[in-house]
Amino acid sequence: MNASGGTGTITYRIDGGSYGASNIFSGLAAGTHTLDVKDANNCTASTIVTITNPAVIVINSINKTLYNMADLSCHNSSDGELTISASGGTGRSCTV
Repeated sequence: MNASGGTGTITYRIDGGSYGASNIFSGLAAGTHTLDVKDANNCTASTIVTITNPAVIVINSINKTLYNMADLSCHNSSDGELTISASGGTGRSCTV
């Protein structure tokens, strides 16, 4: 958040917390947040910002590769294979 104008040092707060020098707020959850700024004369300005969740990731399908109607090519093999189709999410890589 950036603020300008006012008199002297501008301080910032979010969701009714304490005023401070930093205009960066991290670790925020999805939802509505109230941002306030205050100058040296205790003049204030406020705004509301909504952070939204990304689309939920959904597994559309899972397909197994079969070896002569079996999941593995031989007993005690580790060559099984799954192909997963998914949609949604943020596009960032995640591990299952």
